[in-house]
Amino acid sequence: MIMRVFKDLRVDGFFKKLSTADNIKITKTIRLFLDYNFSLPEKYLKKINNLIWELRVDRYRILFGRIKDRIIITNIYYKKTQKIPIKELKLAVKRYKEQL
Repeated sequence: MIMRVFKDLRVDGFFKKLSTADNIKITKTIRLFLDYNFSLPEKYLKKINNLIWELRVDRYRILFGRIKDRIIITNIYYKKTQKIPIKELKLAVKRYKEQL
């Protein structure tokens, strides 16, 4: 199945603030995910709960959900602690549910 990636419009603001190098890294990792889907190793991909997945790019984390053949990027944040901030996870779930 071919996956298509959609970004929540509010994620665009974060992308615009990134350096060109970070933007390229994130784009390459998203393409890697599209090539390998959910078979990427945990170094890159981790299931957070039954709705949300985490794609890892250096210290950035891309939270997304899957709706059939669509990947919805709900938010991106810069990792500062070991655990996912509750605020970021709640935001990801909220934005995911808005897409249903």
